[in-house]
Amino acid sequence: MQYRRLGTSGLQLSALSFGAWVTFGKQVGRGEARELLALAHDRGVNFFDNAETYNNGVAEQVMGQGKVLYWGTSEWPAEAIHEAHRIARENHLYAPVMEQPQYNLLHRERVEEEYAPLYAAYGMGTTIWSPLGSGLLSGKYNDGVPADSRLAQPDYAWLRESVLGKGDERVGKVRALQPIADELGCSLAQLSIAWCLLNPHVSTVMLGASRREQLEQNLVALEVLPKLDATLARRIRTIVEAA
Repeated sequence: MQYRRLGTSGLQLSALSFGAWVTFGKQVGRGEARELLALAHDRGVNFFDNAETYNNGVAEQVMGQGKVLYWGTSEWPAEAIHEAHRIARENHLYAPVMEQPQYNLLHRERVEEEYAPLYAAYGMGTTIWSPLGSGLLSGKYNDGVPADSRLAQPDYAWLRESVLGKGDERVGKVRALQPIADELGCSLAQLSIAWCLLNPHVSTVMLGASRREQLEQNLVALEVLPKLDATLARRIRTIVEAA
């Protein structure tokens, strides 16, 4: 495992972490969850994401409670984060040290543009979620939506529309990325996760998994990272930025 500082704080996070959003207490039972948590911990993961809203609190019950050492925001607009730092400064309070946004090959603007002034001004880091675009960047939806997938669940119809969008444009970009993964001898998911780590402002990439094999494969993304040179990065950008 590699470790990165959370911005300029003293906290060292594993470059890959593990989250419980739509899996724990819904797709994943207690026993499976324990196995996934143990695997992640054994591989050096030291950051586990959860929230009281995940499956109405059941996800937290499955994972167990932690301690608050640092605090941050999630999907706040940059203006609100600036305001939070101002209030903290004027009232001698602890300011947020991180922002937790969605970030992946197909969702980049907020992390790369909107938040750009925050990194230098406040030393903030990011703990990014959905590196696979809810599975889209794994290639699993290239030929339609599998019946056992997250997007096929009635409760996540809103997510299906958000992920797949209208038409075939996003899926087409994913298909175009596959040859690069093939050249590197890795999966499309591993390529997509490793790409997120090219951004120096990404403190950790949060993984989600419902099966042990899935988590094991995604953790291998760290081995792909050294292979992503400037030439490959340009090829990837050309594909995802194409109209």
